[in-house]
Amino acid sequence: MYSPLITQIHPECHGIYGARRIHAELTIGCGILVGHGQVEPLMQRAGLQGLSWRKK
Repeated sequence: MYSPLITQIHPECHGIYGARRIHAELTIGCGILVGHGQVEPLMQRAGLQGLSWRKK
């Protein structure tokens, strides 16, 4: 249901956004009520992940 929107939003942000920002984009930007717990598994199934900028 939300998977096509997630796969559409992720390339638009150049693959940088992770589950938190995708969730914010869906709820604030698109007005879709979806839980963060739903976005993360859908991104994993689609093989999408955000970039991590933290030093290790």
